[in-house]
Amino acid sequence: GPCLLGGVVGVPIGIWLLFHLPAARLMATFGALLASYAIYSLVKPASLKLRGCGSRWWGIGVGLVGGVVGGFTAFPGAAVVVWTGLRGLPKAQHRAIVQPYIIISQIYSLVLVALLHPAYLNARFWLLLALSLPVVVPGTLTGLALYRRTSDINFRRISFVLLGISGISL
Repeated sequence: GPCLLGGVVGVPIGIWLLFHLPAARLMATFGALLASYAIYSLVKPASLKLRGCGSRWWGIGVGLVGGVVGGFTAFPGAAVVVWTGLRGLPKAQHRAIVQPYIIISQIYSLVLVALLHPAYLNARFWLLLALSLPVVVPGTLTGLALYRRTSDINFRRISFVLLGISGISL
């Protein structure tokens, strides 16, 4: 809940940034930060955890950052993934926070773009969405099956590797 509350405020800021600042530079900067964090997380001792930052206010702040980032990168979960990773949460708790945040943030962002910049949701957008669904659905099901078989430590490792790849691709 707190993350979503912060995200509701952050997404419009991120969308504004996307349409008013150099998007390529924003994404490159964010990508470099994300890749650096992933590398750090892979090499730091597993016992090193961020303590004392699990309050509602921290959740709102992290959700706000995630909303801003999601507004200009379409990757809203990054800040929340980093926050849950730094806290060393077990995979079930991590997933219970991150997954709803990403889904709701993406839907909210699309609604805002549709209202504020409807020209961007043109026929090309819908074609690309339709073309991606045959890959997304089996990928999601495969990810779910792997999630069930993965230990907490391997889940964290996989998450950090995927974050690093995402950062590099940005």
